[in-house]
Amino acid sequence: MQRLKCISLILFLLLNATLRAQTYQQFLAEGDSCVARYDVFHALRAYQKAERVKPTVAVKLRLADCYYQRADYNRCAKILKALPADSLTHDAYRQLFYGYYFQKDYGRCIPVGKALVARYPDDGQIVAELAAALNLCDFSPEALQYVQAYCRRDSSNILVSRQYAFAYFYQRQFREASHVYDRLLALGDTTVNTLYMAGMTYEQLGDSLTAYRCLHRAAEKNNYQTARMLYHLARVTGLLKRYDEARKLISKGIGILDADRSLETDFYVLRGKINNEDPNSDTHKQKEAEKKAIEAMTDHPLTQRILALSTKDPTNQTRWVELLRRSTGYPEITDSLYHALGFDSKLSLHDATAILDSCGWVSMSKVQDASVALWLVVLHAPADILRKELPVLAIGAATGDLGPDALAQLQDRLAVLEGRPQRFGTQYITTADGHRELAPLLDPSRVDRWRNMVGMKTLSANE
Repeated sequence: MQRLKCISLILFLLLNATLRAQTYQQFLAEGDSCVARYDVFHALRAYQKAERVKPTVAVKLRLADCYYQRADYNRCAKILKALPADSLTHDAYRQLFYGYYFQKDYGRCIPVGKALVARYPDDGQIVAELAAALNLCDFSPEALQYVQAYCRRDSSNILVSRQYAFAYFYQRQFREASHVYDRLLALGDTTVNTLYMAGMTYEQLGDSLTAYRCLHRAAEKNNYQTARMLYHLARVTGLLKRYDEARKLISKGIGILDADRSLETDFYVLRGKINNEDPNSDTHKQKEAEKKAIEAMTDHPLTQRILALSTKDPTNQTRWVELLRRSTGYPEITDSLYHALGFDSKLSLHDATAILDSCGWVSMSKVQDASVALWLVVLHAPADILRKELPVLAIGAATGDLGPDALAQLQDRLAVLEGRPQRFGTQYITTADGHRELAPLLDPSRVDRWRNMVGMKTLSANE
């Protein structure tokens, strides 16, 4: 009796297993049939039923494929990631990669891409997409390694070459990028993005004509609908002295700016630059008239006399005067300039005080930016001369030739020389052990307020 029960149980289990196997195969066949008809919805249902009967790798691969085709990349990747790597087919591996890639989950997509390329190095599409992910994550040197290795076997793959060129561009290797973009254009790749990036590359190389040709074709293909593209096209058009065309492009670009107005200022600055350069524009004519008026008012002998206070690089004095003009109020810069320009402490001071004593404050209308050199020399004078000339230099600050920060620095310097605490915190002293530290302050609690009044940054921001 017991033996009969055992035989019955075994027969039941065998029958049940057979029925389950038949049911599994039926669901699998039903799903495959739906896939053949591109009926992914019903295929998914059939495979889900098959999985409940027998959760095999084969049915899981089919489920992942259905999710992938329905753009449910999260579920697709979740299924494939749980399977042993050696059970994944080439297509399944690609789906795992794209499952992360399309979700912009590059942290997971890159390791999968590397493993995929290691197994299938001739899959150019994956090489290109892996390089794109690396470029987007600031790993352009690594992207270059992958695309270079592939291009040694196949240099005509457009997808790979695009990422090849972009990796060079991203690393500012514009000459190398230009060679790859030339090859892409020769291969017939005239997509908007390739033309645009080629134009940007040649703009960086200073080849305005080639940049114009590429950017113009890109803008045409894009129906002039990208403001940043129009900005760069307008720039190179202006460099080619096609001023009217450049102004039209600027107007068009301003007209299509969206909620992000970050380019608006750049467009207006570029328009002003082009108007200044265009000899036929009213702005240029006005600038030329102003320049001639200033030239007529300039006292050239006095200007040269002031510039001669410096003994260094007399042929390039305009450059240092402009630098000096921008550095008033920054003692670490002005002190460095004073020594670098070779001022003779006695001779330069003698000539500077002679000019101030005979002419008073020499305005910029007479000597332009050269007047700032007088301030620099007096700033480094002994206390008695600085005290004597301070009222004269205060006139320069009042007229706008010197900024209020320049006058503040003069006042602080005199205070420190006379052993008094400084108001604005512009002066430093060297201690006995050779350390540089801020000279004593008149009122530390109010110093930042005083600095703000003369246009200086706070002391903490200036450190």
